[in-house]
Amino acid sequence: KIDRSLRCVLVVSRTHRPIENPWSREFGFSERDIPAELKTFETKLIEQDHLDVEQQNLINQLMELARPPTEQDQKIVHNLVRYLGVLDRAHRFVDESADYIFHIRPDLYWHRNLHIPGLISPMSGLPSGIRGMMTASWGGGKAPNDRFALLSRDAVGDYFRRLRCLEDFFNSGQGFSGENFLAFAMSRHRIMPWITTRASRVRIDGVLGNEKFKPTLMPR
Repeated sequence: KIDRSLRCVLVVSRTHRPIENPWSREFGFSERDIPAELKTFETKLIEQDHLDVEQQNLINQLMELARPPTEQDQKIVHNLVRYLGVLDRAHRFVDESADYIFHIRPDLYWHRNLHIPGLISPMSGLPSGIRGMMTASWGGGKAPNDRFALLSRDAVGDYFRRLRCLEDFFNSGQGFSGENFLAFAMSRHRIMPWITTRASRVRIDGVLGNEKFKPTLMPR
């Protein structure tokens, strides 16, 4: 159920090839029909095959820099770069006049409604005038899980365009993970793991991921 007072832009990365995700052990064609309730909103298509060609030199450079030790690690880095490329392209569709942007992965099953305006309302009990990035209160790690993220206007650019600092992250010598990289890219902003609403990934075969929803270890 989507609040019609919100502007919703659906950015779809479309590919005609199977997708392999060694981290979640998925392989197959993930493209699905756009849900009927979303068809009334703006839809922007990104041709993933074209984006892959544009990114090939960058991927080669990052592979040389990161030197992933196994084939699985190589595929994880490659998939992360592809995802970050889509985010970078999606930044073009962000309404720069918006006070807040809420980014959601498209493959989520929500276990209960999330009332976005309520998060930034004085009635929410959260500090008013939130600045930075608000993420899930779960994930189990010491870095933020951004399966979804509420961003204030000043944090939007660093979030969507973080591909541009991936080389700096690899040079920093930090342990590699998408979460660690997100914390690195958003280090200039306050990160708030406060959203308790749970959302599970829907796998390529349509099965819900087995989520543990462990509390995040980040300071609150």
